[in-house]
Amino acid sequence: MSIIKSLALVAVAAALAAPGMASATAPWHAPVGDGDATFHPEYSKSTRTRAEVIQELEAARKDGSLWYLNHGLPVPVKNPGPGKSRAEVIQELDAARKDGSLWYLERGLPVPVKNSGPGRTREEVRNEVLNLTLEEKLQFRMIGRR
Repeated sequence: MSIIKSLALVAVAAALAAPGMASATAPWHAPVGDGDATFHPEYSKSTRTRAEVIQELEAARKDGSLWYLNHGLPVPVKNPGPGKSRAEVIQELDAARKDGSLWYLERGLPVPVKNSGPGRTREEVRNEVLNLTLEEKLQFRMIGRR
C-alpha cells in the first residue's frame, strides 16, 4: 500500500507542477505578488532563421541604420529620388508669395484652405442638418446633441 500511496502522491505533485513548468517556457511570466507580468523574449519562438537575422544585421551595419537603432533614434528616410531644380524652387516660392501662403508657412502655421466654389449659407446648412433622417443622424452620431 505504501508504494501505491507514494505513486499517487508523485502523480498529484506532477499534475500540480505541470502548469507552472509549462509557463516557465512561455515568453510572459505571471506576476509575483503585486508586481507586473514580465516578458522574456528569449523564450519566444522566431519565424526567422539565425542566418536571416545575421544577414539583416550585416545589412543594417552597411547602410548605417544600426547606429541609429542602437541609440534609440529613428532611422532617417533615404532620398526617394531626384530633388527639385533651383528654378522649380524659385517658382514655388514666387507662387507662395503671390497667393499669401508664404506668410503662414514662415510662421509655422497651417495655410488656410481657399474656397473651391460657391458655398452654402449658414441657414442652408442648418436646415440640412435639421432635416436629416434618423439613419443619417445615427451615422453622424448627432442624436442628443444640439
